[in-house]
Amino acid sequence: MSSIRTKFIRGEEVKFISHLDLMKVFERALRRSGIPILYSKGFNPHPQLVFGLPLSVGVTSESEYLDLELEEPINVHEFMDKLNNCLPKGIRLIDAKEKKTKENIMASVVAASYEILVTLAKFNLNEAKDLMDRFMKLEEIVVKKQTKRKIKDVDIRPMIYSVDIKTIDTKAFICKTNKQSENNIFCFSALLSAGSSANLKPVLLIEALNNIFDTDFDIIKIHRTGLFIGSRDKLLNPLD
Repeated sequence: MSSIRTKFIRGEEVKFISHLDLMKVFERALRRSGIPILYSKGFNPHPQLVFGLPLSVGVTSESEYLDLELEEPINVHEFMDKLNNCLPKGIRLIDAKEKKTKENIMASVVAASYEILVTLAKFNLNEAKDLMDRFMKLEEIVVKKQTKRKIKDVDIRPMIYSVDIKTIDTKAFICKTNKQSENNIFCFSALLSAGSSANLKPVLLIEALNNIFDTDFDIIKIHRTGLFIGSRDKLLNPLD
């Protein structure tokens, strides 16, 4: 047996499929590829796959991870070529390495980085940066967060590691996406806590900003740029 950890992208073509659908896509692609995936034992065997932090529907990503258990060793380049040939447009493996740690990727993730495109008419870049500076200086940011059983108050300030902001060329954005926007478009580059212990979604970050300062930043796109393992003080690339 052997283990592989691979990194893949999820583009615009597949941003509206659920995490369950993504799992099915990989299961079918693995069967077509002939890669010797290891299956679980029992009445209903399933392939030994563990994904990193599930991506919300509508979000794209350039940094998704998947751990696979194989029945026999395979060269990582051969593995990537075979699987990429069977995956649909919008999903593509971009890196892979032999996995030597016993801990799976889902249990290892501690942080995620995002680019959040938002639009707002009445703010310029300096005003938006000033607002974010005030936001980041708050000692406590309490929001309503949905859990499995109820809605509860949660202080998300410890989950916000960093946020930078810049403007986006509106004309270039319209040309690239075919989406009209007469407002200013800002890009928030955010590094947030992620994983099983403390997970903050970008939507909740923008909602908190709007609620505290009575603004109306409207999200038009969310793109995940990175997933990290390790600790807050020492974030690591999952393939390292």
